[in-house]
Amino acid sequence: MNPGTAGDIARGSRGAAVERLQDNLIKLGFMTEAQQATGAGEFGPRTEAALKAFQRSAHLEATGRLDASTQRALREIELGLGRTTSVRNENVTKGIQDRLVELGYMTRAQVNTGYGTFGPQTETAIKQFQANNGIQQTGRVGEMTFRTLFSDAPRRAGSGGSTGSPGYSAATDGRHFTINQGILMTDALRPILQTLADRYHQETGNSLRVTSGYRPPARQASAMYDLIQRHGTGYVRDLYANKTAVDQILAAYRNSGGGRDESIAAMSRTIGNQVGHGVYISDHLRSQALDIGTNANYRVLSRIVSDMGGSIGNEGDHFHIEF
Repeated sequence: MNPGTAGDIARGSRGAAVERLQDNLIKLGFMTEAQQATGAGEFGPRTEAALKAFQRSAHLEATGRLDASTQRALREIELGLGRTTSVRNENVTKGIQDRLVELGYMTRAQVNTGYGTFGPQTETAIKQFQANNGIQQTGRVGEMTFRTLFSDAPRRAGSGGSTGSPGYSAATDGRHFTINQGILMTDALRPILQTLADRYHQETGNSLRVTSGYRPPARQASAMYDLIQRHGTGYVRDLYANKTAVDQILAAYRNSGGGRDESIAAMSRTIGNQVGHGVYISDHLRSQALDIGTNANYRVLSRIVSDMGGSIGNEGDHFHIEF
């Protein structure tokens, strides 16, 4: 099918309009060029999942169809939304504000004074976000800012000199400890980990292996999704003390109606909203939790962690530590 209108573009569609949509989704970080290469110009399940993820981020109904409102949102992000721009999109602004709350740049109370309105508080928050993430401080949300805002690991408020939630970035090996690839670490935890590793090495002559650290909502959702696939929803529900919170996340999983990417996007949105209201389904969503590989000496590690005012537990395939 070669659709003639935006509302016709959906799974099964083919042609230049689909390829343009895929290009837009790549620019905004919801698809990769490798994914497009498997079916350029073909509206398949990956394009549908990517479009639904974009629609959720833009506070639109996740239909998986390129309808008029979605096409407008894509166009207006390309033009750039801001307090002083002619572009106005209440839905996209709500999505931006929700994400700013999740990342600690705005409070829910601030957003509620003008939800959907791109006012001075939203502009200030965007400028702070841009400063922390190496983007020119325009106060407007174009493609680069939108892509970074909804990426897996943007820098949160609290890094780069701003205040709010703790900053974090990709963790790297340090003195007497190694980091598994892809782990994030908060700025506050880094010196604590270094002290822990130094003391452990002093007593044992060995180094520590860090297997998990900070998890933004998207990473927490991904971890929960993988557990659901391996063990089922009942197993995952039993893992968490806050049954109300875990039930909300499991409901998002069940209602997503899609594959891995779609389910994780729905779960991530729910977890992000919970964090925005001060609810943490996992301590890994906070700033000072990490996991250590079980090759470490638990007795020695436990004593050092206790001396440093933290707590430790043996969770089978790792030692979970909180400070």
